[in-house]
Amino acid sequence: MKWSRQIPWPAAAGTIVVIVAGALVWLWFTSVEYEQPALEVHYPYWCKDCKAVYDVAELKKDYPKNWRRIPGAPSDSVALCITCNTGWAYPAVPCRKCRRLHILHLIPDGRCPFCHPEVARKAAEAGVDLCPPELANWRAP
Repeated sequence: MKWSRQIPWPAAAGTIVVIVAGALVWLWFTSVEYEQPALEVHYPYWCKDCKAVYDVAELKKDYPKNWRRIPGAPSDSVALCITCNTGWAYPAVPCRKCRRLHILHLIPDGRCPFCHPEVARKAAEAGVDLCPPELANWRAP
């Protein structure tokens, strides 16, 4: 029996079909642009001076005009208030556990004052209210 170095025609044709099909599938997946909507995130900002509460979307409108950073602020997320133009506006976030809103960056410890009483005690010692009453009326758009 003589060994042949040629690939049988059906195997060669099958290999070519698989390679071409794989290339077409790869081209289709790489050429399709997925239109994903922008991630909509809503949380309130609270001004320490004028007590205004507004959505973070208000700061994102006409960026960077509205989102003005304050030199010396404890975080980049603390912005100049868009209502009074003088106060520092702080973000308020919901606790992952109890879902209640609390202000960040007023004290170094950013944990929830409801779930962690020691944080509430530190804030009281510093004379800071991490859960101002103005936040109670805020609703996400």
